[in-house]
Amino acid sequence: MAEDLLRTETREIHVKGSGETFAQAVQKCFGELRRKIYAEERHPLVYLEPVAFKVEKLERQTYTERFLEILFPRVRERYVITAIIEVLAKYVKLPERLEEE
Repeated sequence: MAEDLLRTETREIHVKGSGETFAQAVQKCFGELRRKIYAEERHPLVYLEPVAFKVEKLERQTYTERFLEILFPRVRERYVITAIIEVLAKYVKLPERLEEE
């Protein structure tokens, strides 16, 4: 009889993202999440589901931008988010005989 190789686990990943809007900063966080998960997981991933998004630190930076340092001043914003994302990951666990190679 064949063995079920599909495994499920929950992880907490610390990420940081920044952007001109809050939405862009959140999107950068999720992009970093995917990169971190795929970099550390050696088994083939089948499914990723974010379960929780907890903001540890949220910064809103405001600065004045000028053309040629004196003309057309405009106020710009930048958001920086440090967050913990809890993720449900499903992956296929390699059989022991394949892990040794």
